Amino acid sequence: MSLEELEKRIKVLEDIDQIQKLQVRYVNCLTTASWPEVLDCFAENAVVDFPQGVWRGREGTQAVFRDLVSLMHVGLEGNFVVHPIVTVDGDTAKGSWLLYTYSFAVLASCRPILPISSGASHPTGCRGFMRWSMSASGEHGRSACCDGAVVS
Repeated sequence: MSLEELEKRIKVLEDIDQIQKLQVRYVNCLTTASWPEVLDCFAENAVVDFPQGVWRGREGTQAVFRDLVSLMHVGLEGNFVVHPIVTVDGDTAKGSWLLYTYSFAVLASCRPILPISSGASHPTGCRGFMRWSMSASGEHGRSACCDGAVVS
């Protein structure tokens, strides 16, 4: 293996590490409901694709987290993101993670439940000035209550 080939392989490994750290930062900010930091994870031209719709650009990303995610996700959840698969091709990357979200809710009957959501997270990244950011994010999956009944 030539020095040039070795340098390319090291660069890809460093990029994958940075992208995985970006995903961890994103999930940690979601867990703590740190909305400005969540938005900082996204590129200016990001596309957010959730089951409820698609939002584009900085304004769209801000809108989906302000008008949808922040109402459902108040910082009491536990997020587990596992099985990262990341591919890098120059200044673009694709990733896939398995996402489990546990949240605490109280029904009108005052009976606490532990809804469980699972699905795949498929962010796409782009290298901007000095760092990676998410240019697209999509999360689709199923939710269930602690008794196993599917709720959405």
